[in-house]
Amino acid sequence: MRIVALLLLLSLGAAHADDLAPGGTLRAAFLANNPAQALRAGENDWRGTSIEMTRELARRRNLQVALIPLTNPPAVIEAVA
Repeated sequence: MRIVALLLLLSLGAAHADDLAPGGTLRAAFLANNPAQALRAGENDWRGTSIEMTRELARRRNLQVALIPLTNPPAVIEAVA
């Protein structure tokens, strides 16, 4: 499923980069305490499928990345609303 989501996002044209990241920064909110989403690899360093997908999408669209680790699902929902 994650591969399909990534392929879908990567297939977006360059014009859609502005829709994804209006300020030139792709923001990704995730549950920091959920190892299925991300694992802490250092002080401000995160690893995992979600993180790598975000970085790859940003790289392909020439965007900056802002990782936003949060502690509960309502915070994630509010961050992306």
